[in-house]
Amino acid sequence: MFISNSWQSKVAVLMALGMASATIVPAIAATPVAAPQSNSTRLLLAQSSQSIVPVGTVIPVRYKKSNRVLVTPKESVGLTLTTATSIRSERGNVVIPAGSQINGRLRPANGGSQFVAESVVIGNQKRKYPIEATSAVVTRKQTINQKTNPDFIRGAVVGAAVGAVASEIFGSLDLGAVLGGAGAGVLGETLLGGRRRKEVEVVVVNPNQDLDLTLEEDFVLSRNR
Repeated sequence: MFISNSWQSKVAVLMALGMASATIVPAIAATPVAAPQSNSTRLLLAQSSQSIVPVGTVIPVRYKKSNRVLVTPKESVGLTLTTATSIRSERGNVVIPAGSQINGRLRPANGGSQFVAESVVIGNQKRKYPIEATSAVVTRKQTINQKTNPDFIRGAVVGAAVGAVASEIFGSLDLGAVLGGAGAGVLGETLLGGRRRKEVEVVVVNPNQDLDLTLEEDFVLSRNR
């Protein structure tokens, strides 16, 4: 059979076009399509905008008003401590700068006293952030009576119950400060008990040594705040 060159040329062109289209279609089909973000991906993105100090981190603190705090084993008083060093996240970023204020209470615990942190003011900010941290329990005790050297109390920060009894024993003393919050029950028990105006047992807290804090749970600070 005779086939003209013109017809062969047309067939060749059609075949070439078919091969080209077959090449283009897979290329278009192979173009990646952005998949929707999974929950785990969104969680990672959220975490990247946060600074986390992990549970168990130790926070060294200082107390500016005195190097001695005296409270009865039943007193609960408010204290404001200051961070002695900058506290960093696991990535090495400063989260709580040195000099930040940690507010909390010195509370009765296992026969002694323990500081329980409630909030922290980051650097020069005014906002308070909740924080879960505690000190070790301080069980160091001493009985204050007429034989006690007044210098032991002079300059100390004392709870209201301790201050009341100390004033009965020694008269006027130059105390660092008298902390409120003892409660009428504790104060009345201390003053009206069998040892009224004679002596009082106190927990002796050296805040710059005894009150370093340990985080009870992760401290999370969002960068968007």
